[in-house]
Amino acid sequence: MNRFKYVLIMFVPLLVLGSLVEIAARILTSNESQLVARGLGARDKTSESDVELGWRLVPNSTDERDGWNIRINGTGQRSPEVGPKEPGEFRILSLGESTTFGAFVPQSATYSARLESLLNAHQDRKVTVINAGVSAYSSFQSLRYLELYGHEFQPDVVLFYHEVNDYLPTAIRQGSWMDEIGLLKTDKELYGSRLYRLDARLLELSYFYAWLSRTIARDRIADLNRSNRENPLSEILLPDIRVGIIDKVEDHGDATGERRRVRSNLRPSAVGQRVSETERLEILEELESWCAKHGAQLVLIHPSYRDSIRHECVLTEFAAEHDVKTFEAYGVLHPDGVDVSEMFRDRFHPTVRGHDALARGLARFLTEHVILGGRSSESN
Repeated sequence: MNRFKYVLIMFVPLLVLGSLVEIAARILTSNESQLVARGLGARDKTSESDVELGWRLVPNSTDERDGWNIRINGTGQRSPEVGPKEPGEFRILSLGESTTFGAFVPQSATYSARLESLLNAHQDRKVTVINAGVSAYSSFQSLRYLELYGHEFQPDVVLFYHEVNDYLPTAIRQGSWMDEIGLLKTDKELYGSRLYRLDARLLELSYFYAWLSRTIARDRIADLNRSNRENPLSEILLPDIRVGIIDKVEDHGDATGERRRVRSNLRPSAVGQRVSETERLEILEELESWCAKHGAQLVLIHPSYRDSIRHECVLTEFAAEHDVKTFEAYGVLHPDGVDVSEMFRDRFHPTVRGHDALARGLARFLTEHVILGGRSSESN
């Protein structure tokens, strides 16, 4: 009994003090401005938030944007319906970012759809290419997608098209929890925090903990904003880009409870990079391990964009070290004597002609080096 009283005497003051701190934090932070990011992930009828992937494509959804149609099948890909694998069928699971998804081109013109047509025209067996690309996905998200759903499709080959999104600021992400705290985390760190860490729950329950966490995050963002932090895109020899405009959201302070957005002067490099170099290497290792475990051939595509220059990076070094088959996209997307505007509609997305060139290059590469066997890499 004496021990119980001692614990009670010690605990009650702490409980009262904690309650007072929470009440004070609730009052003092009720009108506090908050930094948020305008994510660039797809925001249309075909996408929705997902706790495992950040966002995903909505099965059996359709939409139209800028004159091009989006049609998502019953299993959540921009592909024809995918049924059980047939005897003798050769399946390719195509993972990637907005280029793989086919942003700004018809569904039939995506490089995955064109690749399927080209391979079926020259193969005795049925070839199915499943387009599982999602706009604004990082390599971490595609790896998670593969781990969650890849086995359902029984792929013989896994194509992996990822580069620029990994190096862009976290401000381009879609979804919730894009305040100061989330902006400083890589995709992998954000995933871990939301699913497993105690601070995710504390942020929801405690006004004081949330205020303290945001204050620390703001100080770090301010330090980064003042620093001469190098543009992460320089790692893949691309110029900087102004993406993910960051705003402050402030309460009006009146009874309406409405909030307004105020432009912030933060630079994109003042927030986090979506995938660090170390994480990118780990993702490639886990990708190779998954393919080996499930009997699938991994084929890395080294992406190319309008302003790309031939370069070596974590992906090419990993491929050489692990002898992973790799298709270099630079040559087919930057052919000699062809104006770059014919191959790209903007800095990152190929035109219909660009997709066709990419598909033809991949068809030649896969026929020679994967479906029929052969060397481990090809430069175009």
